[in-house]
Amino acid sequence: DDTPPTKSHSEPRHIVQTMSEVNIVNDGHRWRKYGQKFVQGNPNPRSYYRCSIAGCPVKKHVERASHDPKMVITTYEGQHDHNMSWFRTLSQITAAPDLSLTGVSGESRLESGENKHV
Repeated sequence: DDTPPTKSHSEPRHIVQTMSEVNIVNDGHRWRKYGQKFVQGNPNPRSYYRCSIAGCPVKKHVERASHDPKMVITTYEGQHDHNMSWFRTLSQITAAPDLSLTGVSGESRLESGENKHV
């Protein structure tokens, strides 16, 4: 068979639903916002982020659920190509008690076939 193997163009995708009062839920990584838009059927905007580590291909988008304003839906695309342990250590050293870099996180439920660290 001379048929070349087909390469999948889709990145691994993980969806996390979190009950939270804040839009940004801490996931241990640093992100840079690059866009926002309203999606049909949802009165809440969807925000788009890229991992702030140069060259890392991971993106995420965050939006509140249209059926529950307390639920934040975060969709991750891709896999990080770096270790974030240095940032976690830095945030523990530099974060003031009232200005924590870790933010507020609620109860999370992973909605993916795989349970990988994102």
